[in-house]
Amino acid sequence: MSLETQVIENRSFFVPRRIKYRIRTQFLVAILAAALIPLLVSDITLMSESQDLIETNILELNTRVAGAIADDVAQYFLKIEELLTVLNRTVNHPEIDINLRSQVLTSFLEEHPEVTNFILENDQFMTLTTFSQLEDDPIFQEQILEAITRLSQGDTYRSDPYLRDDGRLYLLYAMSIKRAGERVSRIFAEIDLQPVRQLISGVIYRKSGRAFLVDQHGRLIPPMKQEKSIPPLTDMSRVEVVRQYFSAKLPVSGALTYQDYFGEKVVGSFALILPLEWGVIVQEPREEVYRPIQNIKKIILLHGLIFSISALILGIIVARKLTHPIAKLTQFTMGIAQGGFGKQMDLIAHNEIGRLSETFNYMSAQLQKHQLDMWDLFRSSIKAIMEAMEAKDPYTRGHSERVGKYSVAIAKELGIDSQEIEQLEIAAELHDIGKIGIEDRILSSTKTLSEEEFNVIKTHPERGARIIEPIKMLAFSLPGIRWHHERVDGTGYPDELVGDQIPLQARILAVADTFDAMTSTRSYQIKMNPDRVFNKIKEWSGTRYDPKVVDAFVRAYEKGFIQLIEADESFFVTVGADEIPLVGSAPRTGARDPITDNRLPSQ
Repeated sequence: MSLETQVIENRSFFVPRRIKYRIRTQFLVAILAAALIPLLVSDITLMSESQDLIETNILELNTRVAGAIADDVAQYFLKIEELLTVLNRTVNHPEIDINLRSQVLTSFLEEHPEVTNFILENDQFMTLTTFSQLEDDPIFQEQILEAITRLSQGDTYRSDPYLRDDGRLYLLYAMSIKRAGERVSRIFAEIDLQPVRQLISGVIYRKSGRAFLVDQHGRLIPPMKQEKSIPPLTDMSRVEVVRQYFSAKLPVSGALTYQDYFGEKVVGSFALILPLEWGVIVQEPREEVYRPIQNIKKIILLHGLIFSISALILGIIVARKLTHPIAKLTQFTMGIAQGGFGKQMDLIAHNEIGRLSETFNYMSAQLQKHQLDMWDLFRSSIKAIMEAMEAKDPYTRGHSERVGKYSVAIAKELGIDSQEIEQLEIAAELHDIGKIGIEDRILSSTKTLSEEEFNVIKTHPERGARIIEPIKMLAFSLPGIRWHHERVDGTGYPDELVGDQIPLQARILAVADTFDAMTSTRSYQIKMNPDRVFNKIKEWSGTRYDPKVVDAFVRAYEKGFIQLIEADESFFVTVGADEIPLVGSAPRTGARDPITDNRLPSQ
């Protein structure tokens, strides 16, 4: 930022307020909200409805499967009972002889291998026919005795399933045949449950669905093939589905989620088998049941994610296209706020933003014009102050301007940046402003000053600092104004600063001020040869002046950037390629040698 801008701008530093909500972010949020909220609502609704529908279908399927198995098992046993009833009546017909009875029974047993043992007794409980090799088997005998006891209480009896040594499950049927209210015979038929177990072994649905039976006591009648082996007649009442539906004792069916015998979460359905009061349970792992639901959720979420990413990308593209000009405008206005007047924004947009950019460009041009006008006014004010100051002593006319040029040449050799050089030049132009407050008789005196008068002269740096101090935009010039008569050895004034305590601005002005004062005609001295002054300044390096500044002065002088050219009582100073005329006058009578006179400017 140039000094020209710094002087004109408001001195308070502007820090833009942190943006809490960027337009781009707000736009993206709005787009995503408009796109995703309906999608989210629809996805949630769809997932919920899909889940309910799938759950309902699965549970209905399980219930139908359980009901179908229950019907098949019930029909199987009803058929057995009907066959036994017909067989009993046939073989006990009064007109059938023993041979025919034997043939009928043999044919029946061959057609129905599930009937493993068969006993026919007459009304005197005498065995008429026996197809059994297990008459002495204690389990079979126990079942026969139980059946005889039960037949005394009724006409039919069906035992609980029992396990034989061969590892198979069996069921015993017993029937009494009566004529005219009198029992004429009874039969005992042992039924192998292998066909029933084979029936439920074939029930495989949805890959992992399985079925099993429980009797009226909740004991397991397993399928022939089991993934996880459970012994037959294991008590399954601890399984919730068995406990719930057997506690109802009603011909009901349904489905629920529970933990199976092994603690695995499953979804199962239950159906009662009438008239056995057994139960059919079909179940499958809950994970498998809900897998389609999870797959649907994944598909919906994937589609939602793809849509969201697409909406986000589209939103970013659109938002960037809409907000890029705004960001460019913001950057442009910040540049103007920081003093970059006159800049033009290259923004082509056939909309309101384009109109706004044209307005900003016009505003920037007007601000630059106003800035230049203010700068001209500022420099004119400084020039007026200089002329008012130098009007008190015609011999010092042009002194401040020449000191400024010399200072610039030295500063460039030191590598100082352009802003500080500009500040240095203005400080040089104002460095003697404090002499305005000193009486003309002292300033213009051709005689040796008294100690009191010299002390008054020495107050001009402080007077100048007090004059400039209220002007905030000139605060940068205060070091040069106050301390340009300080010496690095501490013998200067007004504060007797030492070395680097003296600001660089003041150290440069001290050398430039001395060179111009000693090479100019004053009321109390004649001008000196520039080379002689050049050598004197080198001698004072390290005592009066900073060696680094003196070295820079020497380089500038030797390069020809600092010159004094005499022409018709006028002097010319060359700084680089610039040649500036300096108006001067002949020395007055009584002028002293500047090396010995206590009026030397270095004092």
